[in-house]
Formats: sequence, C-alpha cells, structure tokens
Amino acid sequence: MDWMKEFGEIFTIKLFNSNMIIISSPAAIKDLLDIRGALTGGRPKSHMQRAAQGLHFVLEDLENPIWKRGRKAITRFLTTDNLNVYMATQKVEYVQMLNDILTQPDEIYNHIRRTSASVMTSIVYGKKCLTFKNSSAEEYFEGIKLFNETNDPGAYPPIELLPWLRYVPRWLAPWTEHIERTTRVRNRLYYGLLAEFEEKKKAGNAEACYISYVLESREKLGMSYDEVVFLGGVLMDAGGETASSYIQSFVLAMLNFPDAQRKAQEEIDAMIGDSRFPSFEDYKNLPYLRALVDEIHRYRPILPIGLPRIATQDLLYKDYILPKGSMLVLNAWGLFHDPELFDAPDVFRPERFLESKYGTKPGVNIESFRNNFAFGAGRRICPGEEMGRRTIAMNTMNMLWAFTFTPKEGGISNMDMNSYSVVCTLRLVFFSRACLTSSSKPGLEMAPKPFSCNIVPRVKARAELIRAEFEAIAACGSE
Repeated sequence: MDWMKEFGEIFTIKLFNSNMIIISSPAAIKDLLDIRGALTGGRPKSHMQRAAQGLHFVLEDLENPIWKRGRKAITRFLTTDNLNVYMATQKVEYVQMLNDILTQPDEIYNHIRRTSASVMTSIVYGKKCLTFKNSSAEEYFEGIKLFNETNDPGAYPPIELLPWLRYVPRWLAPWTEHIERTTRVRNRLYYGLLAEFEEKKKAGNAEACYISYVLESREKLGMSYDEVVFLGGVLMDAGGETASSYIQSFVLAMLNFPDAQRKAQEEIDAMIGDSRFPSFEDYKNLPYLRALVDEIHRYRPILPIGLPRIATQDLLYKDYILPKGSMLVLNAWGLFHDPELFDAPDVFRPERFLESKYGTKPGVNIESFRNNFAFGAGRRICPGEEMGRRTIAMNTMNMLWAFTFTPKEGGISNMDMNSYSVVCTLRLVFFSRACLTSSSKPGLEMAPKPFSCNIVPRVKARAELIRAEFEAIAACGSE
C-alpha cells in the first residue's frame, strides 16, 4: 500500500533481470487485463509449480492447446443451466453442514472445509465426503497446502531464473523432496477419484456427475486421460479452497462485527421466518446481506493478488511502456484499500455498498469499475464466479438464519480478522502490518487460521427443522 501511494496505479518491481508490474486501478485493469487480455494472458514459467503439478491448464499460456481444451470443458460445465441442476446436490451438503454445526459447533472450521470439498467431489465425481477426517476432503486440503507452499519465493531458490539448479545433486536440493511429496499427494487424490468413479460406472452404481460427461466426450474434446485427471484437479482447486476460505472469513467477520450480524439477521428473519430454509431466490431480496457479502470481498479478498500473467508484446498505457515478457499482477488488495476510492477503507462497513453501486465514496469515477475484481480479469477471470457466488449466497443465508456467532473465551484463538495463515508471495509489497503475523505461511490465498467460537441456535423451530431435514436426507441415502 505504501508503494502504491508513492508510485501510483501502476509501478514496477525489479526481480533479477525481470520486471514485475503492479496494476492497482480499475482503469489500468480494464485497459491492460480486460480489453487487451489476449496480449496479457501468458503465464510465468514456475519450475516449482510445474514440477509439482504436471498438467494444470491454469498454468499454461492462452495459445497452448491444453489451456484451450481445459477452458472449453470447464465453461461447458459451469453454465447457468448446469448450475441450476447442481443446486440440488449443493443443498444436501448445506443441510449437513448446518446439522454438523448444530451438533459439533467446536469443529466449525473443518465443517466448512468438508462442505466445500464435498460439494466439488459430489458434482465432479459423484462422491460425497460424509466426514472430514480420513476422507477425500482432508486429502484435498493436505494437497492444496503443499501446492501453495511451492509459491513461496523465500523457501526455495528461483529455479526458473537459475536453471542450472535443476541439475544439482539431490542432497543440495531440498525442494526436490517437497515437489515429490506434493506430486504424490495430489496424484493419489485425483487419479484415485477418477479411478473410483470408473469402477462404480463399470458396476452400474455411479452417480451422475461432470466427469462422466468429460470421459464420454474425451475424444470430441481432444483431451488425454491425464488432462481429464487434472481437469478435475483444476475444478477442485478453484471451487474447494476459495469457497472454504470465504465462508471462514464470513464467520470471522460475524465474530468481530456483531452489529453487521444483527442487521443481516433482522433482514433474513423478516423475509424467511422459522418454517422453511432460505432459498437461492431469497438472496436477491436481501440487500443488506448482499452488501455484507460484498464488503467481506473488499475487506479481506481471498485472492489479494491474482495469479501473475505475462505480457506477450510491448504495451503502452498512458505514459508507461510495459515491455514484452513483463510479469503483470492484479493488486486487488491495493485497489480495495485505496483511500482515493473507498472512504475509510480499513473500516468494515457494509453500508457503503448500499450507498453506492461499488461501495466507492462520492465523486469517484466508476466508469471502469465492475463488481467482480475479486474473481480476476480478462481471459484469465475465474470461470467459476457464478458457482462461487451461489455457494456464498446459500451459506451466508443459512448460517445467519440458523445461528448466532460470538467470540469464545478460552477456545482456539485466531478469532480476529488479522489471523490469516496464508498470504501471497508478494506479502511485503501489498499488505499492511495488520494483515501479517509472525506465523504467516506462503500461498496465493488469504485463508483464516483454525478457530472456534460460540455458536448458538437462534430459534428452536429452526434447529428442529435442520435435524428433521438431515434425518430425511440420511434416510434417503441409506435406502
């Protein structure tokens, strides 16, 4: 933030012989990453990421056939019509989460993780994770943690800038063990999930799911078997950890800003009452809750910077020349905390989104604004935005309808909005001191540390409705 205040909306950091260009204004994002997205959609070559992950189309350049096939397949998966079909599967998961919180409130952190992972395994592979421990959900979060650690420039040398390091003896290359462990854990999960689905399909008891469509269309899509495996991995990575991190941040916000919790609950009570669960259709009629959701996106963006991309030719922006090969970074954190755009940006205040379309202060030119900077930009924008917003809408409504969240004396700490366990690789550039702790860990997302809190059912009738619905779902599953 300090550098942004001093140098403005766009500035350069020199990394060895490379340029890293930080883009922090709506106008620059629109021009460089949205309008000219075809020229700014390349990916930097990260030896650690590629060695640990293998085929992962998110890491490929736009002209790479792997990226084109993967993006095409995922776009077909995430149509509005398909999302409407998947909502039934998601509702089952959300009811279980409410019941899990009701019966084991101290485990809320892992209940959220189980739910976000199980939604994705159910939709993609037709497999539900009934528990967190010893499940695909736990294995997923182990793998994503390891993969995030490959993004820490302080832990491992810049092998892509010093390629001779690839040939040093193993005993001089401690990063090799980390790469192998990451590869082992993630391959075991994703090859295992696909193999398990294929076995169920042969036995005639496979659930309808997305991976079935991909396998049937593999020849038409032109995808190899390995591409299918890692397409599932991309979907899990995009929809699992991000959803979990946001919902955990939401709970922390409720602990720290009780007035916001109370206002949202009053709005929900007036709309929904005690005799039914919230529905997705209710969300559009809850303006304060929508403002609360937007404020959490702004206040603690899950992706404070986007995945870096590369300029594929020289670009001119105002008086700046961006050389070909420069690394471009969308600084969402800086944008959302810019005092020129937002009044008192370090204050949590959902009302700002009721006062103006994008929460900006009076007089700000909003011509270049849009409401989804948190999801990226240009051709690299997250294709799962609509699904993510649906997940957030349902979970925030359900949790505030059912429970009140308050800090817990003597419980697990980390209940403040500064207790985040993962920060981006450019943490020293983008974050104020308040966002960092001595135990911060590397990664691309801001994810809360494990926490517990007091969780009280708000209305007895709502608690009984949760139990009855969960019992009905469990009974159907056992038939």
